[in-house]
Amino acid sequence: MELLRAEGISKDFGGVRALHRVDVTVQEGQILGSIGPNGSGNTTFFNVLTGIYRPTAGKFYFRGTDITGWPPHKVAQAGVARTFQNIRLFGNMSALENVLVGQHTKLKATLVGALARTRGQREDERRARERAEELLAFVGLLDKKDEFAANLAYGEQRRLELARALAASPVLLLLDEPTAGMNPGEAAQVMDLIYKIRGLGVTVVLIEHNMQVMMGTAEWIVALDAGTKIAEGTPKEIQYNPKVIQAYLGEEG
Repeated sequence: MELLRAEGISKDFGGVRALHRVDVTVQEGQILGSIGPNGSGNTTFFNVLTGIYRPTAGKFYFRGTDITGWPPHKVAQAGVARTFQNIRLFGNMSALENVLVGQHTKLKATLVGALARTRGQREDERRARERAEELLAFVGLLDKKDEFAANLAYGEQRRLELARALAASPVLLLLDEPTAGMNPGEAAQVMDLIYKIRGLGVTVVLIEHNMQVMMGTAEWIVALDAGTKIAEGTPKEIQYNPKVIQAYLGEEG
């Protein structure tokens, strides 16, 4: 079943066209990968989808609803969460607190309840803490729940970002280079987590420059070059596609 459809998405920054009539369809339960050389437009696509930028042209349909131009908080409430290419954790907050922040769109707290410490408020906080601990256990960080995020190892910070994104209970999770800067062992852990996340019923769209990770994880791959979709297909089809080889690997054949 179709979960997300992007139709003719274009984005201009002044005289620079970052995306040009990009069409992408994401099926429910799929792990879809998006590749391309630096400047290909992948992150811009995520930014337009999640409301950071408005598209110059085109439409996004999520679960059949036109979400084009929705603000980021509304896109998140609809069920779309993401991670970023650069780590954006709160370094002076604990791992647990970072995951709690990720639940803010799902909490029912009111200002009056927070000030009065009502029973409903306390129950909401208890459930949120339990959920945060479950997610830390899911990514293998429960024993680090009280550690400041800044003190975690790099690979642990990346996994904490995954836990925080999952705290929003997304239907669709967008991962922007989740294994960037990782050694092979750390990257393999993230690959396993991506499969576990799909096992939770979450659809995943993955931007990744590590071709071993991409080819070993994604079921369907879209290739962009200079903001234009040049190919899509199975990992094997993309691996041997002449346009992809020329654009991404910089060589013919």
